[in-house]
Amino acid sequence: MRLNLIKIFFIILFALYQSAAYSKKIDKNEFNQRYLSNYFSALVSYDNQNNEKALKFFNSSKYLLNKHHSFLKEYVFSLVSNGQVTKAIKQIKLHKNKNNSNFFEAQLLLILDAIYKKNFNNASKLLYDINIYKETSAFESIIYQTLQSYNFLFLNKEIEKINQNFGQLSLITSAFQNCYLNSDLTESHFLNLINSQDAEYSRYLFFYLMNLVENKDYDSARQISSTIDLLNNSLLVSQAKKWIEKSNFEKFNEYFSCKKETDVLSEFFFLISNLYAAEEEYEKSNFYLNISNYLNPKFYFNLSLLAENYFFNDNFSSIKKILAKFDDDDEIYYWYKQRKSSMIISELKNDDVALN
Repeated sequence: MRLNLIKIFFIILFALYQSAAYSKKIDKNEFNQRYLSNYFSALVSYDNQNNEKALKFFNSSKYLLNKHHSFLKEYVFSLVSNGQVTKAIKQIKLHKNKNNSNFFEAQLLLILDAIYKKNFNNASKLLYDINIYKETSAFESIIYQTLQSYNFLFLNKEIEKINQNFGQLSLITSAFQNCYLNSDLTESHFLNLINSQDAEYSRYLFFYLMNLVENKDYDSARQISSTIDLLNNSLLVSQAKKWIEKSNFEKFNEYFSCKKETDVLSEFFFLISNLYAAEEEYEKSNFYLNISNYLNPKFYFNLSLLAENYFFNDNFSSIKKILAKFDDDDEIYYWYKQRKSSMIISELKNDDVALN
């Protein structure tokens, strides 16, 4: 938080210096100090995870889009964090031939836009352009290489034979790519993940059950579901158990399908969001989680991670908006909604009021 405020301070100093120099060459009335004030307010609001307020200030200082080099990147992050991914992509396209659009996330959104429209050949060309940014961080290198392999899969309907060793992440990618092709290896890949001793991958039991249901192997799904302990599993797996107990098998396909490119990529970006959250980089985590939601808005259960990120930052008003998406039809997630709501009341008031 302190480092971010220092960064904001130097950005404003730089902008003021640039403005002073520029004002000598143009009419003083052309530049309005209010834009800088709104821009500063936008940065502070965004740093405090008050995304709606930040976006309001960004919109009122858009004059700086072509004046200040970092404005577009910060504006794009704010738009995506508010779930306005389509608008963020539109802004990037308007500036794609300018230097202020030369950053990893801008190129990434253009690639996802092409894949979303099933224009995989164009995505291949855009992947070549993003190559120069892939070494920015370890996660971005993973995103680039994994996205490249997914686009090859979507374009050629076969798994690319490359040497990628991202540990368990590579195993997860392989499981979903085989699932996309409806390969006979899908089951073994998911089972290897579920039974892994290296980390907690019980989440993938949901997708294993989903694959069984997609292939109409209801007996196996029921048998596995009967072994699931509701108290010792993730919300998602517990929700799957409830569907299977009531023979609501159609529910799985309502939310996710391995046959849909955007659904598969959505899960990949949910995983990236989780990795950033584990590093307590909540800004990046929220960014990628909103990308995940853009790719598959049906799977709103994933927004529970966004709620957790907001909770760690005491952003209770944003949590309430997410929790409103869960109703009593979502049995397990409705329980989660009640539990999280009581935790917010406990933080704002006291434990007795929360218990009531």
